[in-house]
Amino acid sequence: MNFMRALAMVAAGLVALLCSAGSSWADAVAAMSGPVSAPPCAPATRSATKPDEARGRDLLASGALAAGPSGAAMGPVQNNARGKNAPLAMKQGIGNGNGGAVREQQRRSIQAQETQMRAMPLFNDKQYKQSELTHLKLVNGQLHAELLPGMPNSQVRIGVIGSKSLWVGNMQPNLQSFTGSIQRFDFDQLDDNQYYLTSLSIYPGGMNLQVNGIGRYASLQAAPGRVLLYVMETDKETGQTKQTVMLNEQSLQELRSKHPQEVRRILVPILVRLCGENPLSPGAGDIYGALTELQPDAAATQAIRGLLPRLDADAISERDAATAELQKLGRAGVLAAMRMDQSNLSEEQKARLQAFISSQRTNAEIDDATAANDPDFLIDCLDDADAAIQQAARQRLQKLIGHDVKLDEHLTGEARQAALDQLRDAIRKQFPTKLTPPAPNAPAPAENSRDHGKVWTH
Repeated sequence: MNFMRALAMVAAGLVALLCSAGSSWADAVAAMSGPVSAPPCAPATRSATKPDEARGRDLLASGALAAGPSGAAMGPVQNNARGKNAPLAMKQGIGNGNGGAVREQQRRSIQAQETQMRAMPLFNDKQYKQSELTHLKLVNGQLHAELLPGMPNSQVRIGVIGSKSLWVGNMQPNLQSFTGSIQRFDFDQLDDNQYYLTSLSIYPGGMNLQVNGIGRYASLQAAPGRVLLYVMETDKETGQTKQTVMLNEQSLQELRSKHPQEVRRILVPILVRLCGENPLSPGAGDIYGALTELQPDAAATQAIRGLLPRLDADAISERDAATAELQKLGRAGVLAAMRMDQSNLSEEQKARLQAFISSQRTNAEIDDATAANDPDFLIDCLDDADAAIQQAARQRLQKLIGHDVKLDEHLTGEARQAALDQLRDAIRKQFPTKLTPPAPNAPAPAENSRDHGKVWTH
């Protein structure tokens, strides 16, 4: 089986799902049988005759969205008969009564790819930080993705510091098909309920985030005006594949607000596996910008004051070295920089301090004043490890809803997440308008704006 053709087939079908609001699902399925390139995604409109969720289920049931190992296509695909190259264990509706054998066949197929993958050339013959491979953040209600710049059109292996996983990537910035991908392979994770592949694929106007396991597949498809989160699983006994989750909203912000449990349970682990952290959590810049009552400690403020002369030095090497030291101050430095009187600083000093603060923002979809009165944002802050941030967020949330917020401060892990989800649900029921996400306040850039591997999508 041509491994990359299977990858491309899945992504192409999912792009058709996201971009065919004005066309029939039969057309989307037909697109699977010939050369494929990702079509530009126009803003979707909801069908008056058939709900989006039902349409998505129909396409999944048709087999057109049979889940492949990844959506990371490397270019136009030739001669892909519908479902022909989809992994056997994940073809919709397959059921031979021997699900165990199907899973074993899938494991052997995956293991056979490992040698080939490890023989790929090492990109730039160097090691990168995991955070350098992919960068995701919310900007004006849209998901903004950047991939490691400079990767070639063909797949290359990427060395990642401290990671036992095998990382692969590519870029195609000049083709009207898929812009590029980053893939993480974990060939030692082939047991049930484990994931051997995590990937991000970006293409003109959209992106695909997904994880693949033995008999299980989860994906987030995003394009302007349409976000689809779904899971497919294969029964261990019968081999039958079925859709277990299908959530279809107009934006990621809306998906997070309406389905926090599913986002936390399905999407966040994908993001963490790719990025090393959850890019949807508020960053230090977001938190301290909204919670203005929090004040810096004297040591951090003094450290920044000590760096100011070097941030304005004549030699750029000296300015860059001081900026690197500024970054090492972390959260404490962000708070100190945000509270510092900058009226007497030079433009160079101001710019470097602002760049430092901006680098610690992940939730630029709303301004600081709006975030300070947004229940979802404040609940996210309740999950922060800093007790001072928790206290400030709790006090603001209590003032906003008019009563005490009951949350056991000793809860951790899944128990704490469940309690926060219950709190969101309670506030939604009591104040439905407070957790209704606003429409994005800025349009997406042009669909072909892919400078240095960047892509914007709702």
